[in-house]
Amino acid sequence: SSPSSPSLPSSALGGTAPAAASPPPPRLGLVVGATDPASLARARKAAGPRVWILAPGVGAQGGDLIEACTAGMNDAGTGMLVPVSRGISRAQDIEGEAKKIKEGINEARRAAMERAKKAAAEEEEESCAAATTTDSIAPYQKTFLEFALSQGVLKFGSFVLKSGRTSPYFFNAGLFSTGGALHELGGAYASAIASSKELMDADGKPTFDVVFGPAYKGISLGAIVCASLYAEHNHDVGFAYNRKEAKDHGEGGVLVGASMEGKRVLVVDNVITAGTAVQESHALLASVGAEPVGVAIALDRAEKRSLEDPASAVQAVARDLKLPVV
Repeated sequence: SSPSSPSLPSSALGGTAPAAASPPPPRLGLVVGATDPASLARARKAAGPRVWILAPGVGAQGGDLIEACTAGMNDAGTGMLVPVSRGISRAQDIEGEAKKIKEGINEARRAAMERAKKAAAEEEEESCAAATTTDSIAPYQKTFLEFALSQGVLKFGSFVLKSGRTSPYFFNAGLFSTGGALHELGGAYASAIASSKELMDADGKPTFDVVFGPAYKGISLGAIVCASLYAEHNHDVGFAYNRKEAKDHGEGGVLVGASMEGKRVLVVDNVITAGTAVQESHALLASVGAEPVGVAIALDRAEKRSLEDPASAVQAVARDLKLPVV
């Protein structure tokens, strides 16, 4: 460098940006070998777009021109100084070699700018996707999630599920354990059901006659959902549930509540983990002449049942039983 130019610190010679260079002085540069594209890329990332990088080693020393430039150029396709005098001076066709090097640098510039353009497009797409996801959440869903978090029903961490799998969150509907909490829970279910095109007909009437709550957690859920459907949406439907063990006195049997024979029935449960409980309910309803028409749950875990089946448990229930799940 000339006497008036600042000398490069030893850390720069090794390919590491000076810690104090923020923002870098206009005349500060780095020296990073063109034979190590990975170090060039790290140096560019650390130094930012304004710092120029001198990258010796192209050609005779083994450095690939296009790889080096692609790694070290900034998003504008500049910021690289590539010494090529040795390669040109030793070429039999000096003009041809110079032209080849120029074309290689321009190719790398195009690649760098295309990379920046692609990264910007992906960032915008992710931003739009996030906005779409947020916008797609209905007000009652947002209210329900916030309430579940406030009650400790929905927790984040590391949890081992009954299936043996580890989950980053845990949902325990049993913690909705006060009158106010149950009121909120029933209202959320009722809103989801009333908003469903599959569970409401063109006139806004339910496509089911009875809500069925499988024992045990489904019993209280079914009761509060029925009450909320009537109180908040003026839909008066029947309610039934089953016992785990048949009663041998009184009315007997395993079913309690509204008759379901010949009726359209909506199954209500808290979550679908493997789909076993829903399948058992489906078989039970079919055995008494009822017609299952859908399933309502509080939360979709989006958990796959196995490596062999790419569908989640909810998707598998909808597919195998041909029932909408809301």
